[in-house]
Amino acid sequence: MPRIIVKTNYMKGKAHKEYYVKYIATRDGVEKIQMSHGDKPATPKQKELIKHLLDDYPDSKVMFEYDDFINDSNRENASELISSIMDQNIHDVATKENYVDYIANRPRVERLGEHGLFSDAGKSIILNDVVVEVGKHEGNVWTHIISLKREDAKRLGFDHANSWVNLCQAKRNELAEAMRISPNNLRWYASYHNEGHHPHVHMIAYSTDSREGYVTQAGIAKIRHMFASEIFHQDLIQIYEGQTETRDELKRYSKDIISQFLNDINEKQFHDYQIIFDKIRELKKSLDNYHGRLIFAYLPTTIKQIVNDIVDELEKDSRIQQLYEQWKLYKQDIRQTYAKPIIEVLPLHQQKEFNSIRNMIIKEVSACNLSQQNNDVDEIQMDISVDKIVVDYAVPECDSIVENTKEVHSKKYCMEWSDNYKAGVAFFYGNEEIEQNMEEAELLFKSECVKGNILAMEMMGKLLELEERKEDDDYYKNAFEGALEIVEADESDFTQNYLHYKIGKFYFYGKGCVQDYEQALTEFKMSYSQYAMYSLGTMYQRGLGVEQSDKKAYQYFLQSAQKGNAFANYEVGHYLEQGIAISKNIEDANTYYKKAYHSFLSMLKKQKDDHLLYRVGMMTYYGKGTEVNHELAKSYLEESLAFHNEHAKRLLARIYLEEDDFSHIAEAIEWLKEIDDPSSWYILAKEYQKGIHVEQDTKQALFYYTKCAEKNNPFAMYQLSKIYLSEEYKDPIKALNYLHMAADIGNEYAQVKLGGLYLKGEIVVKDVDKAIYYLMKSEEQNNMFAQYQLGRLFLFGIDVEQDKDKAIVYLTKSAKQGNEYASYLLEHMNDPYYQRSLSLLASRMFHHISKIFENQLPHNNHLLGGIDKKLVQKLKQKKIAQGHNQKDHEQNVR
Repeated sequence: MPRIIVKTNYMKGKAHKEYYVKYIATRDGVEKIQMSHGDKPATPKQKELIKHLLDDYPDSKVMFEYDDFINDSNRENASELISSIMDQNIHDVATKENYVDYIANRPRVERLGEHGLFSDAGKSIILNDVVVEVGKHEGNVWTHIISLKREDAKRLGFDHANSWVNLCQAKRNELAEAMRISPNNLRWYASYHNEGHHPHVHMIAYSTDSREGYVTQAGIAKIRHMFASEIFHQDLIQIYEGQTETRDELKRYSKDIISQFLNDINEKQFHDYQIIFDKIRELKKSLDNYHGRLIFAYLPTTIKQIVNDIVDELEKDSRIQQLYEQWKLYKQDIRQTYAKPIIEVLPLHQQKEFNSIRNMIIKEVSACNLSQQNNDVDEIQMDISVDKIVVDYAVPECDSIVENTKEVHSKKYCMEWSDNYKAGVAFFYGNEEIEQNMEEAELLFKSECVKGNILAMEMMGKLLELEERKEDDDYYKNAFEGALEIVEADESDFTQNYLHYKIGKFYFYGKGCVQDYEQALTEFKMSYSQYAMYSLGTMYQRGLGVEQSDKKAYQYFLQSAQKGNAFANYEVGHYLEQGIAISKNIEDANTYYKKAYHSFLSMLKKQKDDHLLYRVGMMTYYGKGTEVNHELAKSYLEESLAFHNEHAKRLLARIYLEEDDFSHIAEAIEWLKEIDDPSSWYILAKEYQKGIHVEQDTKQALFYYTKCAEKNNPFAMYQLSKIYLSEEYKDPIKALNYLHMAADIGNEYAQVKLGGLYLKGEIVVKDVDKAIYYLMKSEEQNNMFAQYQLGRLFLFGIDVEQDKDKAIVYLTKSAKQGNEYASYLLEHMNDPYYQRSLSLLASRMFHHISKIFENQLPHNNHLLGGIDKKLVQKLKQKKIAQGHNQKDHEQNVR
């Protein structure tokens, strides 16, 4: 298995052991050995020196040379080990000046001229100048040593200096990021030392700003990863391909494991699974008599043992064994690549990454009902995630350039698409042919403003607003007044149609006038332009000045799309994809998304509008109308940030959080606080609730969720209900209130939850009619959990008249959406209740375990594109990321 070792240290101030450095710098070898005798046992002096060196530098035991020496303690390996320990700890005894001289001139350095130093491409290096420069630097100077095995270096083409020069130059910005140094301030120098068994690169790096530069364990991990992923590119591709096959195989297990397991049960009549069933019954009895927190860590020792016994029995299943073995091989491959120890072989119940299995068992057994006489029915513990439904909606200024040559005048103002105006717009936005130039744009717009051109006045307002210059509103006011004057003076269809839309937009944004949604609505309705139709759709979609209505919003968006509006095409695609106000149709949704995406790209060629950049970035990131490409998406969003687009800023913040990009986490949190709108509040609330990227703070989460709820956000209401149903913040009245509020707005998850509460009589008086009402409301939105609940209700005929035909209808709908429990009930409708209850519980456990394994294996859309965040669980567990140290967090995560 290929491995790479990276060792990082730093030098600060001056040391006084130059004589030692000079000795090492001029030596031909620590102990001169004729290679013909290299295979003889190490000399006593070598062994004694090695002992002293290991006492002084015990971390040297992770080195390749140490492994070689332990495996074969001959003279050659001893000499290699002594040389490497001195190499890797030279910073401890050297001045900064001598260290530079040492790595440049050390024996076996591959010279690139008079010495072996190299740095950024095109940078000439005079050794004495570098020595002085580094020696005078007041801040920390960091040293990195990157080491390979000879066979790997030769096989992969890294056994000569040129390959390392190219690699280090290509990775210099990533190095800067890992060291928390601005790329413009990074200074680095390196040399390639062509050692016999383990060639390596010495590197020094620092910031010209002495306040910068701080290398954490996470930073070291990133440096190690960035070199390993490039050097071992082909090797890692094979690893990840194997893991992808494992993941695919795991998914196949997830689909058939329940039916296969249940078939085994039916055929063998419980005999082979009797131990599991007995343990489940024993655990259920113990939990019924236990009144503490249902978390493994809090359980008494006797109950913990029962849970561990169940895990041990489940682990005996051949399919689980295969998955566990594959997982161990995968972890071992990754750890070895990054020079970490082999994973310890432990029983499944002792493996920290799979602690969730034990809590899953506790949760399942506690919630289940094994009594045939009890009228209650099992409830699937739904893991409902609603993060996905917080969507950014930007109201784009999609009319910046209208293909029109008409000149319209009033006494004081004009509306003219003059050459100067068009050139100004081109400089303002920039395009494929013209580089953005705000100074030129301002000069051109001002020349038009003198003429009273309201189009240029509006653009000047936007330009000054972007640059946070106070006089921006004066231009907006003049543009607004001019539009009102011109629309009175010119009754032509084009002027009336276009300017009523423009005036509506001024009212909508409150630019040049007091914000007034009702007046904006009036103006938009007086225009039949595609832009006005789109704006009306937005107002009804968001309930701005009107009663919220997705049905009306969809109708306006469709009208606008039919007139060719790209933004409206996107919204129609969104409604079709989500099945909002119209039947879900993924194929048609993709058609509209593609139309929108290609139109946005065409528009971007003419002008780099921030809303266009945001939309293209968002669609590219999520693969709407195009292939998923995260890096390209982020480049579009970053361009949009140049115009201070808050939607791009919010989405980038979400991406940084989702990808666990530690270099941008703090920035992302600050952005969300700055934007200060419901979408940002919701994201912040989730962050404080989970406590992954910020310190967990449920009070802060409640604060932000409450602000969202006050803005009528049903998903925040649903999350608040979950918090107020928890033990720590239990407040049934508040929980029920928020659930009702969310359900009444139409939140399908709140409706399912309410249905379950009314069925069981929890925190409310049991009311089957209300339960069915809310479940039916959710079912109308095609919610698979509601369909399952209704199907099960009519199947068992508990509290309602049994109706197997209805049960089949609802269970079939749920099963078609992938609900395996609905599929199970359809296949085993006639089984005895007790058998069905036990086997369904056991199958749920197998299903959950398969999902847990699936979450621990990589989910790559692109090989080497990053390891899935569920795989490493690095943030939730914070100590076991990717096989690195406990505080070590891997950056390249998706």
